[in-house]
Amino acid sequence: MSGIRQAVHERYSAELEVMDRADFEEFVTARTAALELEADQLAMAARAELTRRWEAEHDRPIGYLEQVALHRRARQSADETVLAQLWEGEPEPEPELAPVPAMARWGTPEASDPTEETEALVARLWPQQAQQTRFRVLAEDLLAARDEDGLTVPTDPADPLAAELAAVVADRAAQLAAAVEELGRS
Repeated sequence: MSGIRQAVHERYSAELEVMDRADFEEFVTARTAALELEADQLAMAARAELTRRWEAEHDRPIGYLEQVALHRRARQSADETVLAQLWEGEPEPEPELAPVPAMARWGTPEASDPTEETEALVARLWPQQAQQTRFRVLAEDLLAARDEDGLTVPTDPADPLAAELAAVVADRAAQLAAAVEELGRS
């Protein structure tokens, strides 16, 4: 794959992902051909100008090795110009951020949605507390986050982890209740 074809492929792959593979490859081939023609024309014009300047500076016809070096430089410059035009107006790609662990998101609006199984598990683990909406929602989010992050999830009300997590949820629920109360006073 030529450098220009590869750049065209990279440039349009996200934008044209809705195209089927054959149409996309046809588009890439056509766009590559147009850009390569433009690069050829730019390189030809640059070669002529560079050759003229070299001969004027050295007061003799250009030799083969010098000509090859000038042609290579002209082609490289033309390719760089065409590739810059290809990406012109495109924002710089954002660096990919590491995903935030689910446990860091639980109890926030970004928390993972619990599955029906998780909702049923919360009702089975903490039947009394789950009657309170705030506790139930926080507990469902916590168990969904633990499951998503591959952490142990209690399966029985007698599991010591169930009591530990109930205390964590109750503490968070109390913090939220205090914050809501404080807002009500403001």
